[in-house]
Amino acid sequence: MTGSDNTSIKQVKHSVEDVGNVIKGSKKRISWTFMLGEEERTVVLLWSKSSGKRQVTDGDYAHEETKKGNFCFHKWESRDAELHIIASSHTPAKGKVCDNFCKFELIVNRQPFSKLPNQDGSPLPAEEGPGPYGIFDIVYPQGYDINFTKEAPFHNKEHLDSVAHEISSQFLSRSSSKEEVPAT
Repeated sequence: MTGSDNTSIKQVKHSVEDVGNVIKGSKKRISWTFMLGEEERTVVLLWSKSSGKRQVTDGDYAHEETKKGNFCFHKWESRDAELHIIASSHTPAKGKVCDNFCKFELIVNRQPFSKLPNQDGSPLPAEEGPGPYGIFDIVYPQGYDINFTKEAPFHNKEHLDSVAHEISSQFLSRSSSKEEVPAT
C-alpha cells in the first residue's frame, strides 16, 4: 500500500490522558486525530504500564497485545494509510533532550504526526534547543526507515538517556556546522 498523497495529511489534535482506575498515571490514553484528504481519522493507543496491555484502535481496526516494557512499537496498514506508533513511557534525563520532548509519536505515511502541518493553518511549535525533540528523533536519527521492523534496543531508562545524549551531540554538531557555513 502506498498511502495517500502526503501533502493532504494534516494534524487536527493530539492528547495524552491519565486514565488508570486506581492510580491515574498507571494507564495512558494517547490519541491522534488527523485529516487524510477529506477524511478525519483518530488513532488511539491505550497503554497500561503496570500490566503491559496495549490496545490500538483506528476506525474498524483494533490490535491488542500484552507486553511489558517501556517501549511500544506497532505498524499496520489501514484504509489508504501506512501507520506506525512508537512510544516510550520514559522521558530521557533533563539536559539530554528538549523540554517538550514528544514521548508518543504516530507516523502517518512515513511522516511523524508532530511535524505534520496543522489543519487550521496555525504554525507548529518551534523546536527550541539542540534536540532530540522526541522519540522519533531517537529511533530514526537519519529519518524514517520503512524497512526498520525491530523494536528499538532500549531496555531501560539509562540506555534511553545514553542514546538521547549521543543524538543530542549529533544535533548540536549539525546546528553548529550550519552556522559556520559562510553565505555566498
